[in-house]
Amino acid sequence: MRLGHFTDFQSRPSVLLLSSGEPDDFRRLHDALRSLEVDASISLDRLARVRARNGITLDVRRGNSDSLSRASDTAFVWAVDPETLAEVLDKIQPLMLALQGGHQYFDYDEHTVVMSIAEYGDAWWQRTGG
Repeated sequence: MRLGHFTDFQSRPSVLLLSSGEPDDFRRLHDALRSLEVDASISLDRLARVRARNGITLDVRRGNSDSLSRASDTAFVWAVDPETLAEVLDKIQPLMLALQGGHQYFDYDEHTVVMSIAEYGDAWWQRTGG
């Protein structure tokens, strides 16, 4: 799975992209998020098999708020409340079962998280500097 930040991705101003060709990558992501306890966080860039482009980090924190913020040039914090976490887990499930390409979007004011399977392969990442 790859993680990258793009300032102009399909006409969106700022996107964090989690991309893979393997349903098992999304199964691992689903399991990690599902086990996230209240007031705890997980660094998605440190999960097994995640390669971060240009040092991008994405911490998911479970709490009482729902936001996506930029902590520094390369660090992002995605705060999820129980309702948002349930939505994220629901939206990851089709990616775990995907036999072909698919994606899910999570939109916020200044940033969007995109989770994608089998749409952005190695050649695309090499062309975009990843």
